This record gives sequence, C-alpha cells and structure tokens, in this order.
Amino acid sequence: MKERELVDIKNIAVDTRGSVAARMKSYLAAVGDPYRFRVGKTHVSVVFSGREGGTLESELEKICMRKG
Repeated sequence: MKERELVDIKNIAVDTRGSVAARMKSYLAAVGDPYRFRVGKTHVSVVFSGREGGTLESELEKICMRKG
C-alpha cells in the first residue's frame, strides 16, 4: 500500500456501545491494515518484537475495551 493510501485513523468512528469483538471488527474493517495507518500527517508502522507484551489482537482488545 502506498503511503498516500494509508487510512487516517482520526477519521474512524467506532460505536463504543457494542461488544469488544464488534468494536474490533468495526475498527479492523475501517483501518484495513492494522499494522500501517496514518494519524493526520504522521505515518505509523506497528511492529511487535514478540519478546514482551501481547499480540496485536490482545493490544487491540485493550484499546477497544476503553469507553470514549
């Protein structure tokens, strides 16, 4: 995917009334590639080393559990 085609996550709205699974599905459908996106003019590439912390799925679940 070319840099200019990256989704700007500032424009993604996820309904926080749904279940965590529904929020994750909605976010993933909107962002496309959860490892590469933009926040405004800032390009973001997510990398997990696998040494510490969780998986992408567990980290997204933590984010989606937040209300507002």
